[in-house]
Amino acid sequence: MIINIQNVLKSSQFSPVELSGIADTGEYTRHFDSVYFTWCMKQALLISVVSCDKRNEGVCVCTSSMIPDSCEIGIICITGDHRRIGLGRKLLSHSLRNMRSMRMKNAFLWVNENNAEAMRFFTEFGFQSDGKRRPARNGIPGEELRMKIDII
Repeated sequence: MIINIQNVLKSSQFSPVELSGIADTGEYTRHFDSVYFTWCMKQALLISVVSCDKRNEGVCVCTSSMIPDSCEIGIICITGDHRRIGLGRKLLSHSLRNMRSMRMKNAFLWVNENNAEAMRFFTEFGFQSDGKRRPARNGIPGEELRMKIDII
């Protein structure tokens, strides 16, 4: 298995439709469509894609946060067939290293409290809830918890 992680540039060979196709494989990421990824390609600090045997299997988007010296992970997802083999950990590590090189001190993300797999993944990675909550979006039941990790 050959794994490659690359950053997506604004003039990249990746299309917003292709990136939304990766997100469409997840129950909690299905609503991230090509409109979202078009915006990301113009505004995001970093978009990283992980491929396995030359097929794109995951995407991570980091944006500026309203919290100084911090970034927000807007989405991280791995296609269903490639979960639980370490691709998510590699993709998140890569993205956080890039954010650290941009002098970000913290990273935040929102995760649905009903998404036990994601909650476990982020907690094991070192993220902790900071106590902030918001209603889930796009008709998904439950609330979202904000989680934080120091990346300095």
